[in-house]
Amino acid sequence: MLSGSIPPGLLHGSFQFLILSNNRLTGQIPVDYAHGDIDTIDLSHNQLTGDTLFLFDIAKPMTKIDLSWNELAFDMTKVRLPYHLTYLDLSHNHIKGGVSKSLKDIKLRYFNVSYNDLCAHVPSALGDLSMLETIQLRRIPGLYGSIPSTLDKLSRLVLLQISDSSVSGPIPEFLLKMNLSALAITNSKLTGSIPQFLSHLPNLRYINLSGNKLTGSIPPGLLHASFRVLILSNNHLTGEIPEGYGNDDIDTIDLSHSQLTGDPSFLFSTTKPTTKIDLSLNMLEFDMTQVRFPYHMTYLDLSHNHIKGEVAKSLRDINLEYFNVSYNELCGEIPSGRFMASHGTDSYLHNKCLCGTPLPPCKKW
Repeated sequence: MLSGSIPPGLLHGSFQFLILSNNRLTGQIPVDYAHGDIDTIDLSHNQLTGDTLFLFDIAKPMTKIDLSWNELAFDMTKVRLPYHLTYLDLSHNHIKGGVSKSLKDIKLRYFNVSYNDLCAHVPSALGDLSMLETIQLRRIPGLYGSIPSTLDKLSRLVLLQISDSSVSGPIPEFLLKMNLSALAITNSKLTGSIPQFLSHLPNLRYINLSGNKLTGSIPPGLLHASFRVLILSNNHLTGEIPEGYGNDDIDTIDLSHSQLTGDPSFLFSTTKPTTKIDLSLNMLEFDMTQVRFPYHMTYLDLSHNHIKGEVAKSLRDINLEYFNVSYNELCGEIPSGRFMASHGTDSYLHNKCLCGTPLPPCKKW
């Protein structure tokens, strides 16, 4: 693990690479690296400080710049990206301003300015990056406005990720023009319903729209391909969960903190590959007694619903790291043995008439 500052003049000749990531380097980046013929510069995961604007210029031959996870501070509005740049990661710094508008015709494929102090609309200039495959704008509270229509030109885009922002408005229909496999817009201010047209994105396998103000029902058929993830928690969704999701190859389902109704027991089966299900804080109703849960499940939260019957005996064979059925209408003796011993009192609180370990013993009549 290297420490200290970066010495100037380390590189010579053409086609230079400077990769000093994952160390404990401190201080500022020497200005003379602005004049080298550098193709790749990766100084990520250090403790570097200062202004690095001198590294950016449209005429430079750089194809990759990774300065993430440092303490760099500069105004990104003034950045002029190298024409041949394909990879830019400036995340986890103290960068201010807005996103540079000098993006037209840049060959960028990966763009990440997450965890910074930017304050601007979602940059419409990103639509000029026709080769772009990944956009990550996470944890930028100063990011606001709707998703700009200029992004409809990003036909190669695979991942769109925005989180902890003030991005607002409906989910735009022009997302259909993209090649999305993952859509994550979370803890923001999206409104309206989840549009059915998302089901027409043939490669979409990961959706996370949690923590918004979305209303209406959950459309069927949103996910495709393998290792699917459906996270729609902390919205104002209503209606029943479409039964088609019971036939899908879904790893994670989180529909918690909404107003969903109906019987979701079709989601459970011993042969399903699901590892996490969170349906807590809804108005779901079913009899749990005979339900058989997926063997590979590690997380199950059904708390704060209207679940009846007994705690399913099939849970004895499921090695759950987290289990919660509190605040329901369950009754009878809690099954014992095998993996049930790892669940404490909090897992069962505020039910109708549950008894047995870890709760008080059942009464003998």
